[in-house]
Amino acid sequence: MILWSNNSDALNHGDHRSGRHEHHHMGSMPSTSSTPSPSTASWGWLEFGAIAVSVLGLAWWLVRRTKASSLIAAAGLATFAASPIARTWATQSHLIAMVALEILLVFAPLLAVRAVPMPVETQRASPRRGTATVFAIGPGLLYGSLLIVVHVPAVHHRAAERGVVPIWVATLALLIGVAYWAAVLRTGGMVTLAVRRSILIGAQEVAAFIGLLSLFGAWGAMAHKSPLDLSSTVDQRLGGLFMMVTCGVVAIPIAAKLRLSPAETGDQRSKTRMAAMRLSAHQFVPRSRSPRAAIMGDDVWDV
Repeated sequence: MILWSNNSDALNHGDHRSGRHEHHHMGSMPSTSSTPSPSTASWGWLEFGAIAVSVLGLAWWLVRRTKASSLIAAAGLATFAASPIARTWATQSHLIAMVALEILLVFAPLLAVRAVPMPVETQRASPRRGTATVFAIGPGLLYGSLLIVVHVPAVHHRAAERGVVPIWVATLALLIGVAYWAAVLRTGGMVTLAVRRSILIGAQEVAAFIGLLSLFGAWGAMAHKSPLDLSSTVDQRLGGLFMMVTCGVVAIPIAAKLRLSPAETGDQRSKTRMAAMRLSAHQFVPRSRSPRAAIMGDDVWDV
């Protein structure tokens, strides 16, 4: 009995120790609910006002095509894409994030740049063409770099932890978009057509390639459920498809409408004229007589 008592005390003492040991481990284990809960944002006067201004501005622009209407439409679109609800939902849905990004990089900047007057183009090439080319290439590089950075998985996770895209990111995207489209559309006479087309096509190819990767789910699932009630796979593929369609609808018509500036046209005419003069002069210069011509007495001309 003494032996049984000793064994019972040992067992009870071991149970207490194991209980304390298990409690210690359970307290040190990370909670499975450490994933941040999705942030919520409610519709307010800012969002409704931005939508109203965008609709009215776009309707006015489609009817009259005035500078004021394009500026109003651009302001409304940019305000909505940078609103709290859009920046919050962008961390929960790849499709919403891409729509907001394309508004800030493409649609709003294009409308804003349309209100900027075209530069006065002369028959003479600009003496600052080299400097203007450097400043035009810069926004194109920033455009492509921003698209790559925002799709880095670490940036996705950081945005999910924050629950909202910072306002400075939206502002930066808008400024880069305005500078990029101004470099493509408002540098005629200062930057050659070849460079302007390269800036346009290069950055849009980056966007199209990223959209193609999104179709194959390259960026992983979002941390939270989509506000649109879509699965993560469908949401990401729709976001990629939207980017690819936007690139094609915008870049191809603009690339087709870009034309040579008067200075470039004059340079081409001068080169064509000089080539024609050299060709005509070359045609009437006799070559050295070949052995057959020397024997037969025939002159060989370069005709």
